[in-house]
Amino acid sequence: MTKTAILFDIDDTLYDQSLPVCSAIEEVTGRKPEDPELFYRTFHSYSNTMFRRTESNRMDLGRSRILRIQYTMEELGQPISDREAELFQHSYMEKLRKVQLSPVLTEMMEQLSKSGTVMGVLTNGPFEHQLGKYMRLGLARWIPRRNVVISEEAGFAKPSVEAFRVCEMRMGLTPENTWMVGDSLVNDIGGASAAGWHTLWYSHHGQESGEFRPEGTAFSEEEMCRQILEIVR
Repeated sequence: MTKTAILFDIDDTLYDQSLPVCSAIEEVTGRKPEDPELFYRTFHSYSNTMFRRTESNRMDLGRSRILRIQYTMEELGQPISDREAELFQHSYMEKLRKVQLSPVLTEMMEQLSKSGTVMGVLTNGPFEHQLGKYMRLGLARWIPRRNVVISEEAGFAKPSVEAFRVCEMRMGLTPENTWMVGDSLVNDIGGASAAGWHTLWYSHHGQESGEFRPEGTAFSEEEMCRQILEIVR
C-alpha cells in the first residue's frame, strides 16, 4: 500500500510571514501599519507580482525587493524612498533569520514522522534564500534535503504542473496519494489540483476562496495540524 505524502509550502504555511514583514516596516517608519492585514495582503500581492517578473528574467531580484515594498506603501498612501525600502529589506531579512517552527507545528511533524508519512517541501523562490528557511525552521529533522524542491533549483515554479511533477519524480510520489498544504490559492491549491493532487488550504489571513476549491480549509495553525493528522490516519 502506497503511503500518504504531505508536501508543505514554507512561507505563510510553516511560519507566519506577516510577523517579520510588519515588524520590519515598523522599525523603518517608526509606526505600526494601521491595518496590518491589509498591509500584509498588499505586500504579499506585490511580492507575487515581482516574483513572476524575476522568474521570467524581466527584473533583477534586488530591484524587485525594493519595488514591492515601495508599491505597497504607495498604494496605502504612505510612499517611502529607495533608502527606506533598502532599510526595510535589510530589517526583513534579519528577522527572517530568526523564524522558528511553532510548538504546534513541531508536535505535528513529530507525529507525522512517527507514523511513517512521507513529507516534503515545495516552495517558490531563490534557492539559497528558501533553503536557509528550511534549515532555520529545523525541518531537516523530519524532511530530508532530497525531499525539498525549490523553484530556482527545479527550473519550474508553482503553479506550473511541472513543479509538482518534479516532486513526484524525486520522491516517488503518486498524485492520488499526495497532499499539498499551502496558503496560496493560485500557486499551491490551483497548481496541485491541476497536477491531480489533494489539497489543503491554510487560510489564516482571511482571503476568499475564489475560483479554486480546496478539499480542506484551515483557518488556524491548530486546525491545519488537526486536519493533516486526520488525513494520514
